Amino acid sequence: MSEVKSHEFDSFLQRSAAIYRLFLLYGPDRGLVSERASELAGSFGIPLDDPFAVVKLDAATLQGAGSVLDEVNAIGLFGGDKLVWVRGASAEKALTEALQILAADPPAGARLIVEAGDLKKGAALRKVGETSRSVASIACYSDDIRGLQALVDTELSEAGLRIGPAARERLLEVLGGDRMASRNELRKLALYCRGKDMVDEDDVLGIVGDASAISVDDAVDAVLKGDADALLHAMKKITTSKTPPFLVLQACLRQFQQLDVMRAEM
Repeated sequence: MSEVKSHEFDSFLQRSAAIYRLFLLYGPDRGLVSERASELAGSFGIPLDDPFAVVKLDAATLQGAGSVLDEVNAIGLFGGDKLVWVRGASAEKALTEALQILAADPPAGARLIVEAGDLKKGAALRKVGETSRSVASIACYSDDIRGLQALVDTELSEAGLRIGPAARERLLEVLGGDRMASRNELRKLALYCRGKDMVDEDDVLGIVGDASAISVDDAVDAVLKGDADALLHAMKKITTSKTPPFLVLQACLRQFQQLDVMRAEM
């Protein structure tokens, strides 16, 4: 059992990640899932721009467990380690079966990264990841106040900027729902303040959007309620965080299927 808590990731990346071949990243903060998957991929020493060494798959398009197993077990054209990177995972049976098979006999010449959404405690994919010692199961939850403070300081200091207390307080109010959205807003702020030494409250109010909460579930709820304004607001946040829009369609379809099953049983 190799669970990595959200706050333990940096330490895990530096000390333990190299010994694993299989990685499952999941959580409600999809931007953080994507960012940490990229950090993992970059730590393996595999050239990420080499199409023969890196294979990216969409979980929704998998044709059975063999789709993943074939890619993981295939030998790279020029040798060396290979990376198979699966995105958009949720409750796909094929992916769960593939991870279970690989967990029993981890590949020697390849690594597998699976990016998933907010998997519930009993979800089959999460269960495989959390119960197998050969899989590093990494939870990705929204930044707490300490994590947000560190993110603000890192991004602004890299741009040569300082920030006043009032501006910092205002900034922290609109960040935190999604790591990628928060980072994008901070970089936009840094660009807006280029040539200045200090970020003030007016700068934050003038350029930073609301990235305090981001959830595919919000968009699904808006669809079910028939609330067009709420859907547009949720989709704006989702696209800002660069979350794939197809995940909203996938979640909607799953919700309607569950409702249909419930109606039939009643």
